[in-house]
This record gives sequence, structure tokens and C-alpha cells, in this order.
Amino acid sequence: MSWGGEYEIYILRSWMYNHRDQATGEVTREYYEGLCGFMYQATNEPFARENGTIFCPCRKCINEKTFEI
Repeated sequence: MSWGGEYEIYILRSWMYNHRDQATGEVTREYYEGLCGFMYQATNEPFARENGTIFCPCRKCINEKTFEI
């Protein structure tokens, strides 16, 4: 896969920023599907499969916390 520069990462992550429906406040289908895809990828990485954990993806803990899968 060829990365088209820094801007492309925002397109790939666009589902993260569209998490609530403005009218209903419910989680959007785009967010749900993006999250499912992210979790599938994260839990199938070699580290996760070998250790049964994944790193927290948030900025707050700087990816230092881990969670059991």
C-alpha cells in the first residue's frame, strides 16, 4: 500500500471523529464498523496473540496501559 502523505492518515481515521449522530446522540454505523475493524486488527497483532493483551490506544496514558483480550 502506498501512503499518500500525512493527510491520508486522517482519511483512514475519519470514522473516529464521526462517533455520534448529531440528531439522536447515538453511535454512528461508521464509528461502530471502524471500531470493530480496529479491534480485529489490534487483537490479531503478534504481540496481542502471544501475550493476550493489547496496548491502550489513548493519548492520556501514552499507550502504556494494557488490557486483556
